[in-house]
Amino acid sequence: MSPRRMLPLLPVQGNGSVAPSTNVVDRLHSLPLQTVGDIRAAFPGIPVEEIRAETHFQNLRVLTTSTCAMRCGYPGEGTMWCHNEGMERNAIHDSDLSEARKVVARFRRERGITQVTLAGLEPRLNDEFVTFIAGMRADGIEKISLVSHGLKMLDWLPRLQAAGLSDIVLSVQAFEKQAYADIMGLDAFDNALRVIDLAGGIGLPVAVNRVILRGFHEDIPGFLDWIDKRKLRVRLYDVMWMPGQEDQWLRNHISWQEITHLWADRTERITVWTYGLPGRVNMVWWLNGGASIETNLNYPRTQHTAPVCRDCRVKDACLEGWMGCGIRITADLKASGCVLRPDLAMPLTTPDRGYVEPSALDSYLSGKLT
Repeated sequence: MSPRRMLPLLPVQGNGSVAPSTNVVDRLHSLPLQTVGDIRAAFPGIPVEEIRAETHFQNLRVLTTSTCAMRCGYPGEGTMWCHNEGMERNAIHDSDLSEARKVVARFRRERGITQVTLAGLEPRLNDEFVTFIAGMRADGIEKISLVSHGLKMLDWLPRLQAAGLSDIVLSVQAFEKQAYADIMGLDAFDNALRVIDLAGGIGLPVAVNRVILRGFHEDIPGFLDWIDKRKLRVRLYDVMWMPGQEDQWLRNHISWQEITHLWADRTERITVWTYGLPGRVNMVWWLNGGASIETNLNYPRTQHTAPVCRDCRVKDACLEGWMGCGIRITADLKASGCVLRPDLAMPLTTPDRGYVEPSALDSYLSGKLT
């Protein structure tokens, strides 16, 4: 795995003072699929099941580090599009996993949350991390997922599974070796494929995350054939706008909505999950061969139902919404409601090693910030 290029690190995304341009907003709001009704009308031959939920707080999204070996960016633009889970790269110490376990256990006891996603940046793979997973399972966490680029995972995956890891999600931003390196900044494509096959071989469920970029999506048909053979889950994401990247985003943005013809004739049914808070809509396209594609119905005008979002200047380009991926806990043990607004993060612990009052956390999670 040889390095391809190094892009400058992104600063903290901001405090909401930089609003998206009209061109960005118009681009997002012109996408054809804005409602579940639009989905039914666009695909009349495919059954659509809709499931509604009050909130999206079904899991904890736990981050153990702010560092990452990858530099996922716009090829040739010299700019990273990675939002780094709302943290400033390399600026936060790796989390104290014993304290992180206590925080997770608190959410388990007080809120009944039994699912954890070890998410975002490439995790530290060491004995302590294995013990952390085993400890959470011992504390009653029923499902633990790991999001990774797969670096060094070949040596650790069996041990992680034995400790209680439930499944793995590999971030693979292109299905061609050179394109992968150009987008992700590291020539590790072959390694990622080996990790996926190893996971399948040891019976560990595996999914693939992929952000779509214009000009780098022509491999999708072959990619679909590949996931069909392995019956994989794939999550296709639109690249997220971030402040200071107007031109790069406009040149490179392409939505999954513009390429649905590539898999619509393979789809036997669609399931749609609508969450009251943050107003987010997730879709799963169940393919005939057993694979599936997950997408988000990104419509900023309707997915900002939390009070904190109402007057936010970036809301018209925010594709996540408040707590849109569940309760994100950053490496410094803060709850982070929005990757575009790290200034809104709230510490979960107190200086005297206590825990934030439940009433204060309730208000924060509902987006009622004072």
